[in-house]
Amino acid sequence: MRQIETKGMMEQFQAHLNNTNNQRIIFSGCFGSGKTTFLNNFFNDPAQQEKYYVCKLFPVNYVTSTNKDIYELIKFDILIQLLGTGITIERTDFEKVSTICRSVKSNALKLLQSILGVASLIDENTVKLGKAIEVIANIYKDYKDDSPKTKIEQFLNDLENEIGTSYEMNDISNLIREMLIKASKLENKQKETILLIDDFDRLEPLQSFRLLNILSTNDNETGTGENKFGFDKIIIVCDINNLRDCFVHINGTNKAFNGYIDKFYSTEIFRFDIRNDLVKVINILFSQINMPPDVRSEFFERYLDIIQVMINCGEINVRTITKIQEAHIEIIPTKTLDDFHKTCDYAGLLFLVLKKMFVDDYEVSNAISACSIQEPLSPYRKNFTAINEVLCLLYPSITEKQQHELLIYDNKYTFNIQKTAYYSYWKLVAVNGVTDYYALTFPVFHLLDRIKYQYLNIPKSYE
Repeated sequence: MRQIETKGMMEQFQAHLNNTNNQRIIFSGCFGSGKTTFLNNFFNDPAQQEKYYVCKLFPVNYVTSTNKDIYELIKFDILIQLLGTGITIERTDFEKVSTICRSVKSNALKLLQSILGVASLIDENTVKLGKAIEVIANIYKDYKDDSPKTKIEQFLNDLENEIGTSYEMNDISNLIREMLIKASKLENKQKETILLIDDFDRLEPLQSFRLLNILSTNDNETGTGENKFGFDKIIIVCDINNLRDCFVHINGTNKAFNGYIDKFYSTEIFRFDIRNDLVKVINILFSQINMPPDVRSEFFERYLDIIQVMINCGEINVRTITKIQEAHIEIIPTKTLDDFHKTCDYAGLLFLVLKKMFVDDYEVSNAISACSIQEPLSPYRKNFTAINEVLCLLYPSITEKQQHELLIYDNKYTFNIQKTAYYSYWKLVAVNGVTDYYALTFPVFHLLDRIKYQYLNIPKSYE
């Protein structure tokens, strides 16, 4: 997929990150909006790698029953990443290394299997896990003559039967703190350490708040108010609206939500939104759709503004755009003008394109209805071709020069129709009696909502 230019959002996030008061950050954006890709691009930039050491957690791996289990798995995950990125351990720390293994309870192997089973994480985590085993093995070699790697792998295999103690967990916390100090000085550069917790969108409500509660209580372990394990910054990646819905689901009300959530960010929630950037490049992104160039050009002219409105309403995002780029429009829908003339059914093509983006016809219907409610008015002149096409589908039997009135959202829209041998043209002549229609707006999605049943396989009783 073509890289979307997000320079403005990059600068905003850099400023937010540079604020020394922002020790805890909530990075909020809608599901599918490109949060993970954005953060990967940001922190993979060589200039950022000079300044930050980032430890990433994916809490979807911690689907377990108790807070204690999750706490231990988090520690294990952090240690594996620290060991796998070149952080060394002194030979005198070997007892702590043993403690690492003993402290992780029966879910540790499940964590490893989960990490290795997630396609997007396989490369990064298998490499780190392998390096971590090597580091521990080298330490172990100083104490034993037999195969150290085998011994370490045996440690991992024995985790299923080991029960951790409070003393062990404290010992692990201390080891993580010591290793983070080393991480902050990697390559002889002073770096800030960041704990980045991604994929909150994929957790069940109880799991989300179980993890948040763990972060909250652990901040107070040292009595200094510092972050968990001594990280300079913690970034929680989520959709704050989803968290609010989860809070209501658990508690039945959102009255105490603001008081609860504000402990997880220092100054303000960072709102990730690249819809404007996506709108700017939508014609380039859509140019990859496999259809005849002349049809594509006309389709853009008629429906590009409508697609842009759907982006602004949040119904089309980076994830849905990716789907259409991978799609192939095999058959272009047509409509018959007479026995000798046919033309592309561009309204039908719009719905065909939308169906390629969404999971099913019901999702397309929901998206159109949502746009009708969120942003009912669009510039008439930009959309007159699409409006004309939809009106012709709704009122095919109206005779030439007949006037027609539509009452939508308490406004009265007056149209005249003109017909040629092959085409019908609707012309907006007044809105509530005002004839200066060039400066007016029109509820385009209201009309699309009415014709969707002609193109979607859903019952009219669905709404």
